[in-house]
Formats: sequence, C-alpha cells, structure tokens
Amino acid sequence: NQDTLTDANVSGHADTFAVARVKESAGDVKVVRSGSEIQLRPGDLVLDGDILVTGVNARANLEFFGNLSPGQMTVLGNGSIGPETRIRMSFGEADSANKGDVVLFLTGGNIVIQNTASVDSSVIVVTTAGQIVSQGLGVGVGIIPATGETVVIALQGATDAGNIAIQAPQSQSQLSSPGQMVVLSAGTGLATNESTQGSVAAIAESMRQLVGTVAESALIGARISGAVGADTAATSVGATGATTGEN
Repeated sequence: NQDTLTDANVSGHADTFAVARVKESAGDVKVVRSGSEIQLRPGDLVLDGDILVTGVNARANLEFFGNLSPGQMTVLGNGSIGPETRIRMSFGEADSANKGDVVLFLTGGNIVIQNTASVDSSVIVVTTAGQIVSQGLGVGVGIIPATGETVVIALQGATDAGNIAIQAPQSQSQLSSPGQMVVLSAGTGLATNESTQGSVAAIAESMRQLVGTVAESALIGARISGAVGADTAATSVGATGATTGEN
C-alpha cells in the first residue's frame, strides 16, 4: 500500500525526476539548481541533481521518492534536515545495485531519516566517511564541522530485524539496534574515538531536535548522556572509494 506519484516528471523539467517534496520548512531553505538559488516552500519539489542548503536555525521536512519504474515513483520515507546543512540530491545509477534508491551526498550538517517504507529501495546517505544504508531502521547522520567525522545513530524503524550498513573505504560495519552509535573518521570510515564527547553530543542534540516522536527524542537523549565509544564491530574490506558527489 505504497503512495505513488503517477506524474513523475516535473513541469518544465521533462527529463528530470523529483527526488523529494518539501512537507514543512522554517527559515532559509533553498536549492541550488543549474547555478541559481531557489527558495523552497512547503509543497515544492526537489529535483535530481539539486543541492539543498539550509541556513542558521533553518530546517526542512521532506518526503523522498524512489525512482522504481518509468512514470511511477514510490514514497520511500521522510527526512528532517537540520540547520547549516548541505546535501546533493540524486538517484542511484540506473545500471547499478542502487537503482531506484535516493542517494543523499551530505557535505555538512545533519539529517534524520524516518518512516522508511518496506520496499526494494532505500534512502542512502553518503559522506566522506562512506555510504550509510538503512534497511528497516531510522538513522541520524551528522558531520562534526571541526574534524569532518561522521556521527551515525540508529533510530527506531519499521521492523525489529532492520539494520544500518556502513560501507566505507577501509572498513565495513553495521548497527542493528536503536540507540547504537558510531563515529567514523573522514576519508577512511574507520571507527574513531578521537572527537571530544562535546562535539559528538552537539551533533546528537541537533538530531534529537529533528526527530518526530517523544520516544525517539528520549532515545537520543539517553545516548548523549552515555558513553561515546563505537557500538559496532567492523571488519576490514577493500577500498570502496566513497566520494561526496559534488564537483
């Protein structure tokens, strides 16, 4: 019973599909499209290739669409974008394993993905630490400005059997329970304890303010007050060459 868009193409952009629709926005929320800045309002569409940027104290709530087949797009889930965030919106390559997925290249700030649909597509977040794929669990992803490290927090999801797979240049890891968190170094994706607890707590607090339920807020709040170490066992793999996707 997935919601679908039968008019997948965007008026005035015949060859471009919508990656997301703005449900709510507050403050300075815009996209950079073909070199021009466009202010976003509720109901506006975000297109494949757009770069979404939020200002200080700004936020936006989006619903993401999967490009599953020509002429039909399925709602994959919701995302809350925090202040001072920059994300390039894209779909997975048509000839790749990520076909139909929404791929978000996060280069600054933070995002929380929730209410993910149980379909054969995902909302994938890519940072300099690697690729974060949530399957059945919600996920919060944020970047520590001073170090470029990526903070990943597992949130409640549609199924207890869900997990978050992290595919990084020099490691591969997984989060399987809500409340688990890992901090990943920029470039390698290796779990690190180098950041101060204050830096991680600031990112986690920003995510807490984005989540939509009291239970999720309490979950992250408990995590902030707990230990900051990595919760996941990582196994070494070959380099995957993750990039931010922006030229």
